[in-house]
Amino acid sequence: MSKTRADKSKKVPAPKTTGKQGAKADLHKLERAAMLHNQGQFAEAEKIYREVLATDPKNQDALHLTGLLALQDQKFDTAKKFISKAIASAPIISIFHVSMGKTLEGLLDFPKAIESYAQAIKLDSNNIDAVFHLGNLYKNLGKFPEAESCYQKVLNHTPNHVATLNNLGNIYKDLGKFEQAFACYEKAIDSDPMAADLYINMGNAYKDMMMPQEAVNFYHKAIEVRPDFPDPYNNIGYILQHTGKLSDSIEYYKKALEITPDLPEVYHNLGNVYKDMGEFPEAIEAYRKAIVLRPDFTNAHSNILFAMNYDEKARPEEMVNEARKWWQQQTTHLADQYKPTNNPDPDRRLRIGYVSPDFCLHSVSFFFLSLLEKHDKNRFEIYCYSDVRRPDATTARLQGLADHWRQITGQPDEIVAQQVHDDQIDILFDLTGHTAYNRLLVFARGPAPIQVSWLGYPNTTGVETIQYRITDAIADPPGTSDPFYTEKLIRLPHCFLCYSPPEIAPDISELPAKKHQQITFGSFNNITKTSESVIRAWCHILNQVKNSQIILKSIAFADPETKKRYLDLFQKYGVEPERVILKKRTASPEEHLGLYNEIDIALDPFPYNGTTTTCEALWMGVPVIALRGDLHCSRVSASILTHTGLAHLIAETPEEYVDKAVSLARDLNELSEFRKNIRGLMQGSTLCNPEIFARDMESALRSMWTAWCKQDPTSTTQTEPGEHMTSTDMSNATHPEEKTNAALLLNRKGEELFAAGNIQEAAQLFEQAIALDPGCATAHNNLGVLSYHGGQLDKALQCFRKALEINPEDRAAIDNLGDILQAMQTLAPQQETNPERSAKGAAAAPILDREKTLTEIKKFPFWYHKIELPDGIVTPGWAPINPAAYRIPEDLTGKRVLDVGAWDGYWTFEALRRGAKEVIAIDDFSDYLGQLQESDRKAWATFDFCKRQLGYDDQRCKRFDMSIYDLSEETFGHFDIVFFFGTLYHLRHPLLALDKLAAVCDQEIFVETAILDDYSPYRGGLGQGYPGSNQMVMEFYPGSEYGSNDSNWWAPTLYCLINMLHAAGFNNCRGWKLTKNPKELPHCRGFAYGNKASSTA
Repeated sequence: MSKTRADKSKKVPAPKTTGKQGAKADLHKLERAAMLHNQGQFAEAEKIYREVLATDPKNQDALHLTGLLALQDQKFDTAKKFISKAIASAPIISIFHVSMGKTLEGLLDFPKAIESYAQAIKLDSNNIDAVFHLGNLYKNLGKFPEAESCYQKVLNHTPNHVATLNNLGNIYKDLGKFEQAFACYEKAIDSDPMAADLYINMGNAYKDMMMPQEAVNFYHKAIEVRPDFPDPYNNIGYILQHTGKLSDSIEYYKKALEITPDLPEVYHNLGNVYKDMGEFPEAIEAYRKAIVLRPDFTNAHSNILFAMNYDEKARPEEMVNEARKWWQQQTTHLADQYKPTNNPDPDRRLRIGYVSPDFCLHSVSFFFLSLLEKHDKNRFEIYCYSDVRRPDATTARLQGLADHWRQITGQPDEIVAQQVHDDQIDILFDLTGHTAYNRLLVFARGPAPIQVSWLGYPNTTGVETIQYRITDAIADPPGTSDPFYTEKLIRLPHCFLCYSPPEIAPDISELPAKKHQQITFGSFNNITKTSESVIRAWCHILNQVKNSQIILKSIAFADPETKKRYLDLFQKYGVEPERVILKKRTASPEEHLGLYNEIDIALDPFPYNGTTTTCEALWMGVPVIALRGDLHCSRVSASILTHTGLAHLIAETPEEYVDKAVSLARDLNELSEFRKNIRGLMQGSTLCNPEIFARDMESALRSMWTAWCKQDPTSTTQTEPGEHMTSTDMSNATHPEEKTNAALLLNRKGEELFAAGNIQEAAQLFEQAIALDPGCATAHNNLGVLSYHGGQLDKALQCFRKALEINPEDRAAIDNLGDILQAMQTLAPQQETNPERSAKGAAAAPILDREKTLTEIKKFPFWYHKIELPDGIVTPGWAPINPAAYRIPEDLTGKRVLDVGAWDGYWTFEALRRGAKEVIAIDDFSDYLGQLQESDRKAWATFDFCKRQLGYDDQRCKRFDMSIYDLSEETFGHFDIVFFFGTLYHLRHPLLALDKLAAVCDQEIFVETAILDDYSPYRGGLGQGYPGSNQMVMEFYPGSEYGSNDSNWWAPTLYCLINMLHAAGFNNCRGWKLTKNPKELPHCRGFAYGNKASSTA
C-alpha cells in the first residue's frame, strides 16, 4: 500500500488571545501548556487547559487546544464538543474550522468535514493546511480530480511541500499516470532524501507497472536510509511471493517481524504465502495472529475462510461456523444502516448492481460477460461498481455494456454503500466473496433491499444482509447443501455459470499422444489446490498408464524449494521426476491456452475443483476427469461436465477417479475422436448459451423482487423466490412475466418429483406449467418424456414437436423427437427433422450413438444405481455403493446367484461380470416408487436398458416382478449365492424374508441394510444411534420416522442383524459398517454375511 503523508511539521498553534480582557496570566498559562503539548506532555498540558477553562469557560484557545488533545486521542465526540465551543467563541478563526474538519473526518461525517475545510479556506485563503487536508479527504473518498486540484493549490503556494508531492504522486499512481507520479516522488525526494516512505511509494509505482525488479531496487533504497523500517522488507516479501519465490518471501516477512513484531499486515501476508504453499494450518495460524493484533482486520479473517476451501480436512459445518464468526466479529455493528425506500412495484424496470474488483482479464469476467451482454435492458437497468486496480481491454468492453459505471477504487466502504443507496439499486450482487479486494463491508451495511452472492467465491459469505446465493442443483444438491449457507440458495434450472469462450483461443490440435506415442496428463490449476491426496491419485494414474507424463503449471514453480517439494511428493508415490513437467506462468493468455494442445487428458484437483481451467480445457478439446465431493467447491466441475453432456467423466470416489483416467487413456483413436467433438458439445450446451442463462437469471431476479414486494417493503427479511406463490397465486397470475415465473417454478417442481419417481404428480405439474405459459418449451419436452415412457407415443410426438416449435434449438427435444420417430419406424421424418445427424455422416456415428445413450439415460425418471456401461458411460444413480466394502468374491465363476431387490441391476450385472453362470433378479417395486407399477416394462425399464447396453442375454440374466414372500424352492430352485441389498428395512416381515432366503440358499448370503449404530430417529438423528458391538435393538417405524420415508418399516443394529441371520439358519455370521463414521443418512448402512457351512469357532 502507498504511504499517505500528513504534514508532520505542524505543531499546536500558540494562543494569541484570551476570553477575558486583560487576563495576561491565562495567556502565559496557555503558552506554557501549548509548549508542553508540543513536547508530548499531554496530561500536564490538559491540566493547565482545564484550569484556564475553570475561570474562563469561553476561552477560545483553551477550548480549541483541549479539543485538539481529544482529537489526538481519537476521542472524536469530546473533540467536537470543545472545538464547537471554540468556534462559537470565535467563528472567524480559520484554524478552528480545520480542526473541526479533522474531527468530523474521525466521526465519518465526510460532507460536514468538507464544509468545515471549505469554511476555513473561505476565512483564510492562505490557510494551506486547510487546503492540504481537504485534498487528503477528497483523495480518501476517491474523488481524485478534486484532490488533485487542492494539491496543486498547495504546490502553487509551497512548491516543495513534501507531503503534498507524495500524496499527489499516489493519486497519479492509482490513476495509472506513472510518469507524473514519478515526477512528484522525485521532487519530494530532492527535498527530503532521507524519507524512506518516498522510496517505498516509488517502488509501489513500479510494482503496479509490473516491473518487480525496479520496485525491489527502490525498497532496498528505503532500507539504506532507514534500516529499522519494516515496511520495505514487507513489500519485498510481497514482490517475491507474487513472482513465485515463496521461500524467499517468507524470509523477508520474518525480517520485518524481527524489526517490529506486532505488525498485523505482515502476519497477514505471511499467511498468504503459507496458503500458496498448501500449508493451511500455518496459514490460518498467521491470519489469527494478525487478527489478535488487529481485531477488525476483516481481510485476514476473510482469508481464513478462503484457505479453508482448499483444506481437504475442513468440513462444511466448520466453514459456515467460521463465516458466522466473521460476521459477528467484523460487521454486526454495521448492519441495517439503511432502510429501503425503493418503489415496491413488482412489474417495473429493476436496477441491478454488480460489485467486483475483477471487471478485467480475470476468471470472473469470463462468466459475467455473457450475462451483461444478454441482459434485457428494457426490464433491467445495469450498474457496475468497479474496484479494478489495473483496467484493461476487458474492463473497457464491460464498461460499454453497462448502463452506469461507478469507479469505486480507493473509496471507503461507507461511501460506496451510500452511492449504492443513492442509486436506488433494487438487487445488488457481490461477485467476490471472501477473496481479494472484497467489499463485503459494503454489503454488511445493507444499502440495497435485496443482496445476492454469486460467482467469485465457492462458499457461504456468512453476511446476514446477503439474503440469496445463486447456484444449481448439481453444485449444491437440494436438502444437502442448504444447512451450510447463511444465504438462501437459488438454484437455476441449468448451470449456475455461463462461459464466454476466449476469442483468442487457438485451434484444437491433433491428439498429442498420437504424435509423441505417450499420454500426457495435465492440470493448470492453482497449485494450492494440489494436496498430497491429489498427487497420490495422480501417481496411481501415471503408474498404470505406461510411459505417461504429467504437465503442471503454476507461478509457484518459480520457487526452487516449492518445485522440489512437489517433485519429491511424486517420487514418494513412485513417479520419477523426469515424468513430471513443472511450468511457470506463461507470458500471455494465448500461450496459456496453447499449452492445452500439449495435453491429452486433464486431471481436476480435489476437493477444490477447477472452474475456469475446467472450461478452458474442454474448450481446447481436452477431457477433464473430476471427482465429485461434498462441498460446492468440489462439485463445480461436476456441474460444468453434466451441463456439457460429459457426466461420464465424473467420479464419485478416488478409486473411480483413477479408473476413469486410466480407462480414457487406453484407446488413442477413441480419445482422438472425443477430442474433436468436445468443443462442439460445449457450443451446443447451456453452459455456453447466454440467452438461456440470462433468461434463467432474470427469472430468478424477478422472483426475488416479487417476493420482496409482496412482504413489508421496509423489512429486510427475505423469503425464497416462489415461496410466496401458492397454488392460488399461480392460477391467478395475470402479468406475462409472473405467469412465466410461475410456469418455470411448476416445471422445476415437476422435475424434482420426476427425479423422485412421482410420475403422475410430475405430469400434472408439467401440464399446469403449460396451461400458465404455453411457451414453456421445457415443460412440453418434459411432458413428452413422461408420455413416451408411459407408452403414449402420439402424445409424446406432439409434445416434442411443440417444444421445437417454441425453441428450434432445443437439443434435448431434437434428440427426443428423433428417438420417438425411430420407435414409430418413421425414419425418414427423423432425418428431415434432425438434419444435423444425417449431415455429420458415418464418421460421427460412434459419438452420436454415445450421445443417444446419454439422452436415453436422462429420460428415465429415477436412477438408484450408478452402473458402468460401455463407452465410459455411467448412469446417474445416487446410491453410495463402494463395492470393495461389500467384500464379495471377485470370482463367481459357475455360481448361480439370486439378486433380491435388484432395482436397476447393479449387483446383477456385477455378478455376471464376475463370472456367474446365471443370475435371477427379483423386485416388486412396491416399497419405494409405487408409481412405476403401471406396467412390467416400465417398472424394469432401467434394468432392461442396462441389460441391453451390456449385451447380456436371457439365458444368463432373468428378472421377475415378484415379492420375496412368494419365493420358494419351487419357483427357481436353489442358489449358490444370495444378494439381499437395500431391501430388509422396506419389508413388513423381515425375519420371514430371511427364512425364505435361507430355504433356497445353499452356500452364502450377503445382506446390506440401514442400521441403527450411527442413526436413530428416536434418539436424536445422525450421530445419536446405538454405538458398540453388542446392542440388540430393532426399531419399528409405523409412519415416516426413518428418513422421512413411509416405506421404511424397520432398522436393526448391526449386532441384531447378525443374530437375525443366525436365527434364520445361517452360520459363521459376521457384520461390519460400510462407512466408519457416516456424515449423511444414506451412509448409515451395515453389511452382514452368513453361510451354510458348519459353524467355526
